[in-house]
Amino acid sequence: MIYGIVGTYDDNTMDTLRGNGKTMGMSYFLHDARTRLGWNVITNYHTNFSEQMNTEEMTDLILHGNMRKIAAGIDEIQVILNSIGTQGKIVTFIDKMISQTRKRQTDVFYTTQRFLNVHKRLRVQTDMVIVARKYHWDEGDQIALPCRKDRCEETNHVIALFSVVPYRPGPLMVIRAGVVGKLYDSDEVVDETFHAPPKEEEKERKPKKVKAKKLQEVTDVTKKPTKGPDSGGGIPAFEQMKREIMEKRGISP
Repeated sequence: MIYGIVGTYDDNTMDTLRGNGKTMGMSYFLHDARTRLGWNVITNYHTNFSEQMNTEEMTDLILHGNMRKIAAGIDEIQVILNSIGTQGKIVTFIDKMISQTRKRQTDVFYTTQRFLNVHKRLRVQTDMVIVARKYHWDEGDQIALPCRKDRCEETNHVIALFSVVPYRPGPLMVIRAGVVGKLYDSDEVVDETFHAPPKEEEKERKPKKVKAKKLQEVTDVTKKPTKGPDSGGGIPAFEQMKREIMEKRGISP
């Protein structure tokens, strides 16, 4: 399954595209895969629960490794795809990644500011598109108001995650920024170059081994306002949507 967590789906937004919780939302889903499902988690950015590697190493592991049940997180995927080179190499990379994720029980999460900036081949193959939006939470009045600042100094933020493909009315869930933000380095800048290997070298590439990190317990993650965005169905609703997509596409669980 392929999941895109984006700032805007169609460029029609008044919200900030930076600092709106895309990486935070992805980290929440990846942490859930690690703690609840027991999957191996690999990311191209630092977290306290995943094995960090660059996208090239992640690709080797997915394409040539023997592991199953992997959740991979790629931050700022448009930067990675742009570094691959020609359109033909990008298409080949996407097609190979997609085919292996279907076979190996692998979920790939990626973030990008604008969904339309992602290569069309990947947009078509993305099973679920989630838009992240940042809000201010007033503990006294229990009202969530949109935060449109890139770097806001206030600390009462929540992140609402909306499923736009497939469409689900209202937020899928609302997560606490102060809690989930402790899982990863929010100041890290992803800037890597992906070197797609020549075909004759692919079979000789040895994937990097994954070492499981000691997990940090995260509790009280979601918030359920009485007004404003509702916390939605949370992980159960997400899993139900995932099952429906897999059934529709004929993917084995």
